[in-house]
Amino acid sequence: LETLLRWVARKTKFDKVVMVNNYLVSTNLYEAFDVNLVGDITKELMQRYPDHLILFRNLNKEFNEALIRSLSNSNYAPVFSRYIYLISDSKNSLSSKQRNTMRRDEKMRRAFELEWDLSNINIEAATALYQLLYLKRYSAYNPAYTSDMLEHMRQSELFTFCALKEKEETKAVIGVLEIGDTLSAPIIGHNTIEEKEKGLYRAMVTKIYEIANKQDKRIHGSAGA
Repeated sequence: LETLLRWVARKTKFDKVVMVNNYLVSTNLYEAFDVNLVGDITKELMQRYPDHLILFRNLNKEFNEALIRSLSNSNYAPVFSRYIYLISDSKNSLSSKQRNTMRRDEKMRRAFELEWDLSNINIEAATALYQLLYLKRYSAYNPAYTSDMLEHMRQSELFTFCALKEKEETKAVIGVLEIGDTLSAPIIGHNTIEEKEKGLYRAMVTKIYEIANKQDKRIHGSAGA
């Protein structure tokens, strides 16, 4: 099947595409801008790349309704991508049962003496944990970020990195992307052997909610947390 898909991709020039607003992550977020400029943007890109498909990724009606409408008026066609989780009001979206679950998850984190560190990030360890989860467990076709790329992200003003540590050993890492009033966590990795015993994934989900609550941000959970 993989061989067939590769052949189809080559024949159809599947990768001959211009991705607008591409942050090189699995979930692109959009800063507020004048959607009336879509026509001008499209015209400019068609002149520069006449043989390419023009693509706006990761749009949804709840967060990007005006942009979708403007794209439709400019003859763009919607294409289904994947199931996603969206939270417009992170402060009030959880039920009492979900809040209780998060409190239990936090209690478990403290019981294992796991602490969040936002300042001393071991990028080599973060890279290894990301690759362990996204490339080895999920799919080798996920973005294969290098340590240099994650360090570049960390130094930018767009990403906030958090490391979950047991003593000084990094057990999990989150890279949160913040654009406008929305955040996502395209960089996630954890020790897959100790995941269930120590509730590492649940601790990361709770941390993402905590960041969103403090900054009053919406959450684009893509197909994950």
